[in-house]
Amino acid sequence: MVQVGDEEKKSETIFNQTGMPEDSRKTSKILCCNLTRYLILILTLTCLTLLQMNSLTFNFTVICMSDIVDDYHGIHPNGTHWFEDSNMKSLVFSSMAMGGLLGLLVAMPLMHRVGVRLVLSICGVFSIVGTVLFPLAVEFNFFSVLAVRFLQGLGVSMVFTVLGSVPTAWAPNNESSTFLAVLSCAFQVSDDI
Repeated sequence: MVQVGDEEKKSETIFNQTGMPEDSRKTSKILCCNLTRYLILILTLTCLTLLQMNSLTFNFTVICMSDIVDDYHGIHPNGTHWFEDSNMKSLVFSSMAMGGLLGLLVAMPLMHRVGVRLVLSICGVFSIVGTVLFPLAVEFNFFSVLAVRFLQGLGVSMVFTVLGSVPTAWAPNNESSTFLAVLSCAFQVSDDI
């Protein structure tokens, strides 16, 4: 026969053996007048917009790349630049999608292990590095362009995941759809900017 008090002592003993305090929830000592969730909303919207803008920058860059082909023909009159081959150009566009796919497969387990904030920061660094190195990669060779576009894809891979996880974690139930609507504006805002 097991008494109720014995069960409570047993669970307390197991809990205390793990070394966790009774209130293991992290709380911040800095308060933003009870508006922290809106600050998180604005920061997340900014991050998602910047990530999406980095990927859209390439689409605009393709329009302005005709001078690179002319410069290449000035140095190599008989050669063809990779930008003139439609198959290679398609590979460059699809390498970002491949980076996004691989990034999503890796980022989901990583997000559960270390958190959304760190994974989104890492994706942001990948996107920034890919965007900054793209002009140098175009001058170097075709495979460096593929690698840089792959990095940009790794950066964009977390956009939809963060779009769903931030309202779940930070918005009250009656405001979660508003949070989702505001965060989904990142796609339109990135097009406008």
